[in-house]
Amino acid sequence: MSELLKIVEDIENEFNLGPKVQFWRVKRNSKKPSLYVVLPDTLGFTAYLESLGICFESTSNELVRQQNGIVSKIEISDLKRIVQKDIQNLPDVNEEGITKNEILSMVMTNEARLFKVKGLLEFLPLRKFEWIKSNESTGYFFYLNGVVRVEASKIEIVPYNTIEGHIWESQIINRNFELIEPKGSDWADFLFKASGETNELIANLNASLGYILHSFKDSANAYLVLFGEAVADSNLGGGAGKGLTGAGISKIANTAFKDMRQYSSSDAFKWSMVNQETAVFILSDLKQNFDHQILYNLITEGFEVNKKNEPVAIYPFADSPKLLASTNYSLDSDSGHGGRRVRLVEFSQHWNQNNTPDKYYGKLFFDQWDEIEWKQFDSYMLLCVAQYLKNGFPKIKESSTSKRKRIMNKPGMYDLVEWVNNYNSSEFKSFANIYLDYSTSKHVTGKPIGKNVWLARLEDAISILKDKQYEVAENGSVKSIKIW
Repeated sequence: MSELLKIVEDIENEFNLGPKVQFWRVKRNSKKPSLYVVLPDTLGFTAYLESLGICFESTSNELVRQQNGIVSKIEISDLKRIVQKDIQNLPDVNEEGITKNEILSMVMTNEARLFKVKGLLEFLPLRKFEWIKSNESTGYFFYLNGVVRVEASKIEIVPYNTIEGHIWESQIINRNFELIEPKGSDWADFLFKASGETNELIANLNASLGYILHSFKDSANAYLVLFGEAVADSNLGGGAGKGLTGAGISKIANTAFKDMRQYSSSDAFKWSMVNQETAVFILSDLKQNFDHQILYNLITEGFEVNKKNEPVAIYPFADSPKLLASTNYSLDSDSGHGGRRVRLVEFSQHWNQNNTPDKYYGKLFFDQWDEIEWKQFDSYMLLCVAQYLKNGFPKIKESSTSKRKRIMNKPGMYDLVEWVNNYNSSEFKSFANIYLDYSTSKHVTGKPIGKNVWLARLEDAISILKDKQYEVAENGSVKSIKIW
């Protein structure tokens, strides 16, 4: 039997003894003791709940239950069922001659008083838990048969009772772990094909998975992982495997999702799906020209989360989730903050709307996997963590396809590229004259690019055209340009 299942069994055995602390009192008629009423003992009731591990968690101020190092959030309805179950395990009649049904009736009669968060329950303790956390060199993952400790050179399973600290119940992955060879598995093959079957890109994807799953956060190496597509036309994107890879991450780490097609910077509750247990936050489908710089505070400083009818929750950098975004478009991951904070992972067009993994492999990933396939999946993902701990997450050069897509998404670029392709000047021309040649050209079908950004756009256009060059000469404040 697994260590975790032993813990659960011990807890169930404890329940069979009934309440450890009496939370009722008997008031008898002084003249006729056979007449009595069962009343709640409020001090006894809070002491009883404390004996069950019921308290408030200090950061979230949420009602939780701690059992053998496992902390779970509970609702008032859960609390009522716990109390009812304990009462049912009492003797039919106790030493005072009181039946368990009379005690249950007392609880039901005083339900509003006993189970009111803004009342009696406020007197429960506020507890700060010491959480088991990954560190710079080690990642911890919690399976049914033990804690999987991942280091750069080894992966091992250790018993729960050898690790001091607490974990959230939601961190427990509901399956057993066994390290086996993942090579040849459907999951490994899917990712290899998604990476265009190139060693550099699969290594980059694996590094991104290791980084995302390793919950330790280093402010010097905090990134927005960006799942993009190696396709020149954004309209041809989609179905490349980005979403399925994100779903795979959610099978290991607590993950919150945000559909960025519905994003509004003015929405006060835009990050409300994030909570204290969230390890990974996936922002899917960033829109064209999305300014990813608005995410940098989330990457480097932490989260401020507003939820309706709840106090604002502040999650500092070390306790906030890692960020993963996906898009069919290109974001500038080379210049400025993007060069330091964005790690681009490009997916090929092997998988698409007509060639889907479920059709190719003949099964739905996750839903139709057997035990061996899950073990191969878990082994692959945790080996990615070990590889990340060994090699880090180096930045790779943006592909020419991605660069072209990013540049061509800028306003006016199609017209400018067409103009540059058909323009030659053997001699330098003043900026004013060459800009006039461009803006009055038949190739400019829409609004011309403004003078203040035209030179930068020209550099972009030349960078994706193999057969064109340009040179800028300056004489004081006067610029002259030659294109050939």
